[in-house]
Amino acid sequence: MLLSCHLLGCGFHLRGVGDELKFENLKNIQVYLAVANDDELFHQQLQRDLKFANTHLIDDVNSADWHLIILSVKTEKNSVGIDRNGRSNEYEVKMEVEFIVGSQSMLDDVKGVIGENTNNRVLSVSRNVYFDNNDQIGQRSEEKNILAAMRAELSKRVINSFFISVTK
Repeated sequence: MLLSCHLLGCGFHLRGVGDELKFENLKNIQVYLAVANDDELFHQQLQRDLKFANTHLIDDVNSADWHLIILSVKTEKNSVGIDRNGRSNEYEVKMEVEFIVGSQSMLDDVKGVIGENTNNRVLSVSRNVYFDNNDQIGQRSEEKNILAAMRAELSKRVINSFFISVTK
């Protein structure tokens, strides 16, 4: 009982629980989110996290206060270990997102943004995944869970970067 009171008193909470993304400066900001690639799962995660951060996602480019443009989301899988039979048993999974953050005054035209003058930001996250060739179905399920966690982490990091841009 004493331990739980101490943990609650010091502000401890599990990752993903609490006011992790509830930035007061993002309240009532109208955000236009554009995703230029086909990663629908990352797009959905980013939309959920932006709504959780109390932003208003709008569809009109011209009436947005800020623009968040996701240029690319790339996922790579490289072998980093082999078993005694010479088959890969450990992989490094790397996910990378490239994006632009800009205010309406900075971005006159979404199509004109992508060029040499823009300050594209790149964030990446990687994980090592052990692959057991005897349990391929379970391993594929575990890999899906790891990719979902990586998407969630990247989404939160994109929103943190967005928050820094908004508060400058």
